[in-house]
Amino acid sequence: MPEDDTYRKLFVAESIENHENIVNNLLILENGSDDTAIDEIFRAAHTLKGMSASMGFDEMETLCHSMEDVLHLIRSGERSVDKDLIDILLACTDRIEEMLDDIELGGDSSTFNSRELEGKLKSLISEENAVSGNKPGPVAQINMECPEQQEKYSHHISLSIDETSQMKDIRALLALANLKEIGDIVSCNPTPEKLESSNSGFSGTMSLYILTDSDEDTIRNAASVSEVTDITIRPFSLLQEEEFEEQASTDGTLNTTNNLFKVIITVSEGSDLGDVRALIAYQNLADIGQIISSKPSFQDLDEGKFSGLLTVILHSDAGSEALHDAASGVDIQHVLVEPFTEENDVKVETKPVSNITESEDDAIKSPEKTPKKSKKKEVQNIRVEIHRLDQMMNLVEDLVITGGRLRQIAHQYSSKEMDEALNMVSRSVSDLQNLMMNIRMIPLSQIFNRFPRVVRDVAMHDGKEVEFIMTGAETELDRSVIDGLGDPLLHLIRNAVNHGIERPEKRIMAGKNPKGTVVLSAWREQGNVVIQLKDDGGGISSQVILTKAIEKGLITVEQSNNLTRDEIVDLLFMAGFSTADEITDISGRGVGLDVVKGAIESLKGTINVESEEGKGSTFKLILPPTMAIIEVMMVRINGLRCAIPIAAVVEVARIDRTAITRIGKSEAIPFRGEVLQIHHLNEMFRGESNGDIVVVIQYKGTKCCIPVDVVDGQQEVVVKPLSNVIGKCKGVSGVTIPGDGDVVPILDVNSMI
Repeated sequence: MPEDDTYRKLFVAESIENHENIVNNLLILENGSDDTAIDEIFRAAHTLKGMSASMGFDEMETLCHSMEDVLHLIRSGERSVDKDLIDILLACTDRIEEMLDDIELGGDSSTFNSRELEGKLKSLISEENAVSGNKPGPVAQINMECPEQQEKYSHHISLSIDETSQMKDIRALLALANLKEIGDIVSCNPTPEKLESSNSGFSGTMSLYILTDSDEDTIRNAASVSEVTDITIRPFSLLQEEEFEEQASTDGTLNTTNNLFKVIITVSEGSDLGDVRALIAYQNLADIGQIISSKPSFQDLDEGKFSGLLTVILHSDAGSEALHDAASGVDIQHVLVEPFTEENDVKVETKPVSNITESEDDAIKSPEKTPKKSKKKEVQNIRVEIHRLDQMMNLVEDLVITGGRLRQIAHQYSSKEMDEALNMVSRSVSDLQNLMMNIRMIPLSQIFNRFPRVVRDVAMHDGKEVEFIMTGAETELDRSVIDGLGDPLLHLIRNAVNHGIERPEKRIMAGKNPKGTVVLSAWREQGNVVIQLKDDGGGISSQVILTKAIEKGLITVEQSNNLTRDEIVDLLFMAGFSTADEITDISGRGVGLDVVKGAIESLKGTINVESEEGKGSTFKLILPPTMAIIEVMMVRINGLRCAIPIAAVVEVARIDRTAITRIGKSEAIPFRGEVLQIHHLNEMFRGESNGDIVVVIQYKGTKCCIPVDVVDGQQEVVVKPLSNVIGKCKGVSGVTIPGDGDVVPILDVNSMI
């Protein structure tokens, strides 16, 4: 795979996560101020901007930058959050999503024009600046004699990139770009130029000095880009000088190529204005460089706390001679300029004891620090393409089938040694199979997380107030089930808001809270996963359903008089049925529910509806956790085997064949107070069973029975889909291959009843 394609896939995968993070936290922010949500949005937008810039996706970078400017106003408290602001930011996230789709298909997002959105964002900034323009800013209160950098503090940052990362240099550049947004980078090793070169040889560890007024948490958030495994942030001062110089000997951070200097200034003992002379030298140095630290500090000098010796560590491109000249002046007895390197360590240690301050004396008396051993970070997570998991699952399934075949051979030849070996192999294969199934399990949050935005948009479109509650999003389902579940759930949720929840004024008239409630929940129950969507809206009107069904010719007036409440509700799932009086661009309760039902049944699940007029409706989906492995009952008909899903089996019984009667073109038999239709499956098995054994099966309360010759028993099988050559086969959902190598069809009970 070309390197660019690898970077593109990683970019898209991580950008989707950041995009979802922004959307979810914007919805949280809309419901009330939340500092954590603001920080998360800002961090994600920051990361998106940096990543898109490094990949050359200029349109996305520009849009993210404009968003970031507005987010900065929110974060600083200069801009309040209102509906219009959230609408614009969500519109920006929609555009970013479109750009990501384009990038995933090989584009570069340049076909999308976001000037209108950027203009709206800039207008928000202009409005805020106009409002705050007459307010006195904090700059007016600052003593103009103080150098600008005195509002900032210096920090040393060391960060490590995951050893398995394929883009170590890009990750480092992203972190560096984020840090530049909150401060001034004094020095960096390796340099940005080296990181950007094609043969950077970057090992994964970056060390830098930054001047910033941000706190440690903000610095850490800025540096926390994807695949950064370790971040160390330490305020820099002269009392830590020896420790940093010791570090320089190992990581090469502090060297002359980074233009770090130590300037030692001695003021004449006879000077009456020693503190003033030191301040002048300090400010002269600040004019041609960035001061990292000084001893004594600027504040101490300003307060007259000066003993005659000033030591300054700074970054400057002016060179040592210029620094020497800047520090020299009246009453300055001596100026020493030297590169800030490990050699200084010797000089610090050999200072006369009389010159050591009290704080330094305490540092000498304290136990020597044990050098911190570098801890190797272990990789906790990796990204694996879905098709690789599918290939692994297929291989595991083949192992299961082959293991069954080997057990039959061992039983045939009665080999004890082979039986013992196969038992050990079978346990390992079973453990491997369970492990693979667990790996394929994905939490429902993967699809649940996009629904809060859907609820908000539909509610805003209809002028409704809706509270959306989600529980059980951590419940896991097999990937194959998750893939087919998103669209049916999306349709049900849109219907619940659009045609389930009433408008506020109507709810008030009915004595309800003007804000409706939609609850999406999931849990495990008897080996299955249950997903329930419940609303407290107007419910489903039986009379409306019957009227529409008669209008469309789906039932007659006579038939409608004999239908139960449940049968009336089931009419919603008939193709083309709708209770909507007019077509909308959102949804209609009943429109497309036949498609929803078909999708759920294709996942081997069921959908049930409960509704009470004026109280609301509940849609309940019952799904198997996986479609790859199921429990079946093996039976034989006319000498051929088939498998019936055990979830559909009610019982196995013997019947009196003389009690069989014909009803129209089919046969039926009285059984335990009911009349069950008989399915002989003649076409599938080239003839019918003449035995008296039947398997009673059921789907959604409707029962029927299948005559069989022999019941082989119950077992767990691997489901294989029908090949493209065979195509779809009514009554068959897939095949399985037992130990003897035969291909056995698995009956699709849902389509039979």
